[in-house]
Amino acid sequence: MFTCGNAINITNLEDKNFEEVKNTLQNECLKIEAVLDDIPVLEASSEQVQKIRFGQKCHFDNDQNCELIWIRYDDKIVAIGSLHQNNFKSSRVFNI
Repeated sequence: MFTCGNAINITNLEDKNFEEVKNTLQNECLKIEAVLDDIPVLEASSEQVQKIRFGQKCHFDNDQNCELIWIRYDDKIVAIGSLHQNNFKSSRVFNI
């Protein structure tokens, strides 16, 4: 996943303006989701996302228990945490 071939040499960004640097980083950096491809994922509803972001108990209709799972909404990562007895407990919530 992480190789020298997909690394960004920051010296190549020195002569660029802010917008060019921003575009380069957005287009060439690995997305968080690419790093999480071997971890189970659950799709969340907007109501579930709101609960997760407010630190409230969040129930999913999923019978598996996972020590590490991530939550996705609208193709974006929302949180990483665990799932036990259909309840998600976040360990990290993203504001992306």
